[in-house]
Amino acid sequence: MCVSHDRWLLDRICTHILSFDGDEVEWYDGNYSEFEEYRKKKLGADAGPHRIKYKKIGG
Repeated sequence: MCVSHDRWLLDRICTHILSFDGDEVEWYDGNYSEFEEYRKKKLGADAGPHRIKYKKIGG
């Protein structure tokens, strides 16, 4: 098992992906590039990474 945000590494060593996205847990057979392609087909434009926008504290 490997936990990483390094997509290059994941693409080369992974044979399965266990994805945690909000309340959804998903098992995928394949490397990271294949998983990314699958998510783009499944979610469309919402498949990419999203940055959280924070409110500024104070004035």
